[in-house]
Amino acid sequence: MLDDCLAAEGARRGELLAPHDRAAAASWARQAFARAERTVRQRINSGGETAREDLVATAAEVLDACAAVWQAFGPAGGTRRMHLTAALGRHVAEHDGLVLAVEVGCRLDPETAAAPAGAARRGIEQLDEGASDPATDLLALEHNTLVLAAIAIRATQNIDATGCANGHAGRARLSAPASLQATFAEICGHARSLLEYPCRGDIAALLSECLIIASSSTSLGPSSQTAADAVTGQTDDESRQWRRCRLRLGAREPLLCRELEAPSSGRCDPGRNEIVATAARILADTRLTEHAGYSGVCVAWANQGAALGALIPVCARALRGDLDAQHAARRTLIDRLARAVPMLWLIEHTPTGQDSAGG
Repeated sequence: MLDDCLAAEGARRGELLAPHDRAAAASWARQAFARAERTVRQRINSGGETAREDLVATAAEVLDACAAVWQAFGPAGGTRRMHLTAALGRHVAEHDGLVLAVEVGCRLDPETAAAPAGAARRGIEQLDEGASDPATDLLALEHNTLVLAAIAIRATQNIDATGCANGHAGRARLSAPASLQATFAEICGHARSLLEYPCRGDIAALLSECLIIASSSTSLGPSSQTAADAVTGQTDDESRQWRRCRLRLGAREPLLCRELEAPSSGRCDPGRNEIVATAARILADTRLTEHAGYSGVCVAWANQGAALGALIPVCARALRGDLDAQHAARRTLIDRLARAVPMLWLIEHTPTGQDSAGG
């Protein structure tokens, strides 16, 4: 359907614009991005085939507008439409991967299209005025085009999944929040067991342990255990291995949060209700409870490791008394913990993780 719309847009543009007329191409493209923003705003809370068709047409229009600008201002306009279509597919697939990794949700709001549409129009104006480097402006235009077109396509996916373009997760499992309470309680229980062992008040040691665990894989063996981890046990089942790794890492995150809190605040642990509520929202927004299995664990695990690795310089500043660094590190850890809870929940509550409870 997108290819048909894109071909129709190209034919219509060919009838309206003279070849190599830069001013006309720029004007037409700016109008196309303005129309696209209006359409997304109008249709984002709608459903049905009419909304779906409008959103697909919007994606096609902005792709063709970008191709028209490339043809007028750049060296590769003749083949740009095929490139843009392929790039859009990759862009949507990358977002789907982030959803599976519990990093982003499916919901959209009426303001979603404003930033990329506005940036695209400004980029076209810069090209038309010749005020900056054309190559840089064209690449930025392409990026914003793909973001906007992907929003329109994701809205159509939401219509297919929920009946509404905004993707409101009305069908999320009602039992998820209650189950998440138990999942978070298990993480906290393992965290308490770690406190029975020495050297649990050391930020550097805790972060080091987090990074060691995060760098491990499903082949994690007994040699990588610490004495404190022996309480969790181990099996050879892959889902149990992932679950155990997630539990070990998750248990250290609230301990790090506690150690990073300023002493004057009483070293409060991260709030249970806040984290569980955030985890429930994340899980609902991803709609992963509606899937037959959970396939995002590897990407989610890699993202956890990357986020923790980025904390090394932040924690170093925090250890030198930088309060802003302390707060930034805590925010990152609480965010990671809020995503660890649904990740662990999904391992437990999908067919491949049914037998992974315990340990």
